[in-house]
Amino acid sequence: MPSEIANSPNQFVEKIWRSLPGDIVDKEFDKYLPKLQALGCPLANSFIDLKPKIHTIRKGHRFKEGDWIHPVIYNRTKNRFQFAPTFGCTGIQTISITYGKYLCDWYGSTPTIFIDGGAVDYRTIERLAIADGFPDIKSFIYWFDQDIEGQIIHWTNTRYQ
Repeated sequence: MPSEIANSPNQFVEKIWRSLPGDIVDKEFDKYLPKLQALGCPLANSFIDLKPKIHTIRKGHRFKEGDWIHPVIYNRTKNRFQFAPTFGCTGIQTISITYGKYLCDWYGSTPTIFIDGGAVDYRTIERLAIADGFPDIKSFIYWFDQDIEGQIIHWTNTRYQ
């Protein structure tokens, strides 16, 4: 269930910091660290071995290239905190995740994922899951456990297909 993943340590904060340019991390991280520690955010001792989270997936179609991304934790609570500097959206790709039996049988995957209208293979789904901050495809599918239409919001130059 997605709530179980949301309530377990996922190193979300560290993975996003890991995706930012080294000069920004060197210059900015220490400014955010005291508040993260005060909020009890369980930070990993080292980011170096983590795979970076280089994009995020959101339902709907409200983002566009050039929008500002405000990385936050505890959103919509009294502890809401922007844990890193604001950075720009470098691009958008559409994503559709479907569990429709016909499509899953046709493409040989569960679920079937389309990026910018094209079905993607298992290897791309694996890359997508890891780059979105999940440890593996199983966790990704567990989180996205129903059909969605949305966007991949990029802040690096990585794209799919």
